[in-house]
Amino acid sequence: MPENAPALLSALPADLKSVLPCLALDGDCSQLVWYRSCSGSNAVFHLRFAHGGNWIVKIARHPELVRGFDPERSAARLARDQGLLAPDHRPLPPGPEDLAFVAYPRIEQPTLSALWPRIAGQRTAALTSWGALMRRLHRIRLPGAGPLPQALSGGLPASAFLADDLTQRLAPALQSDWPEGQAALHRLMAVVDRHADRIDARPVVLNHGDLFTANILCEPGTPIRCPIRCVGLLDFEDALAAPPEADLARSELLHGPLFGNPLPDGWFDHVLAGYGHDIDIGLVELFKAWHLLNMGYHGALTGHRPHASLVAAEALRRSDGLDRSAHVRRLVA
Repeated sequence: MPENAPALLSALPADLKSVLPCLALDGDCSQLVWYRSCSGSNAVFHLRFAHGGNWIVKIARHPELVRGFDPERSAARLARDQGLLAPDHRPLPPGPEDLAFVAYPRIEQPTLSALWPRIAGQRTAALTSWGALMRRLHRIRLPGAGPLPQALSGGLPASAFLADDLTQRLAPALQSDWPEGQAALHRLMAVVDRHADRIDARPVVLNHGDLFTANILCEPGTPIRCPIRCVGLLDFEDALAAPPEADLARSELLHGPLFGNPLPDGWFDHVLAGYGHDIDIGLVELFKAWHLLNMGYHGALTGHRPHASLVAAEALRRSDGLDRSAHVRRLVA
C-alpha cells in the first residue's frame, strides 16, 4: 500500500469513495496516490493510482445536471470518430442509490486557456486553429435538431426545435422563476417564427455547446515548430444537434464582456477565418439571444440575480435588433 493511501482514502468525499473500486486495478483502492478536486458545475476529481491509472471523474451535484451525462458520452464518441481528441468514457455500473457519474482517462494535453498567457506571439494562429477545430466538429451531420442522444435517432427541424424550446420549456420556466427575461423571450419567439425557413436551410450538426478556451485541447508549438494546433475538446455536457451558427454564437458570448473570459478585440474574426465556411451572421445573432436567455435563467436560478438582470437587458437588446441583421451573410475565406 502506498504510504499516503490511508490518509487519502479517509479524506475522499463519500460519493467518490463509492465509485473508486470501479477505477482501481482489481478494485484495490489502496493504490490511490493522489487526488485533486477541480472546479466545475459538477463535482470533478482528478485521481492517480500507483498502477498508472490516471482518471477524471464527474459526479452530478444536482439531479438537473445528470441530464448532461448522456449527451457528453454520445458527443465525445462522435468527435473521436471524426478524429478529434475527446474523452473516452468508460462503461461503469451505477453507484449506490443510482449515483450518476462519468469517468474517463485523463487526456495529457494542455487547454488553450492554460497556454494563453504564454503564447503572445502565437495567439492569432491559435485562434485560427480554434476555428478550424470547430469546422471539423461541424462536419458531423445529424438527422435532426434537439438534445443528444435523442437527436441521433431523428430529432426535429431546427426551427421546430427552437420554437418548442422557447414555448414549451423556457416560457413556463421564465414565468415562474425569471420574469425579467420574458420580454426578450416573446420577441425572439416572433423572430424564430418569421425566419423558420431560413433556420431550416442550414445544416444540423453536432454542437459542443460550451466551446471556450478551457474546453479546447492543444498541441503546443515551439519557437521552431509553431504554431499551436487545437486538436480536441473537453466537457460535452451541453452538446446538442443544431445549426453551426448556434455553436459559434455561444463561443462568442462566452468570451464577451458579460461572462468573465474576455479576449482581445477582433479575436472572433480570427476564429471565423479559421472556420473558413459560409456563415449566416444574422442567425449567429439570433442564437446569441437564445443562449443569453438560457444563461440568464441559469444565473437567476443559481442566485446571481444582479448578473441575470444584465443578461436579460442584453438579450432584449439583441432580440430587438434581429430583423435588422436578418439578411447579412458573410463568406469566410
